[in-house]
Amino acid sequence: MQELQLRTKQLEVLASIQSLEDSALGLLASEEDCGRAVVGKYPAEVRRAKIAKYKAKVRKYRSRVRVCRLFQGRSRIARQKLRENGRFIKLPISI
Repeated sequence: MQELQLRTKQLEVLASIQSLEDSALGLLASEEDCGRAVVGKYPAEVRRAKIAKYKAKVRKYRSRVRVCRLFQGRSRIARQKLRENGRFIKLPISI
């Protein structure tokens, strides 16, 4: 049930972002004619819409994928490996 509510909320956010983008793209030509200051490639409304869309995408990804920042296992293995001039080296295979 919560997943369905979350999904509908995400769709509402994306729809509102899309409508903002569409309306802001119409302003693009008129702002150039009026001489308003446009920072970068897009006017402020389009920029806000694109940033909101990106943040929604990242939020959606982070809700699905949990990133573990603990690398103790990898660090322990790296400390045990042989190095030469700071680089890992492979041991010669002895038979």
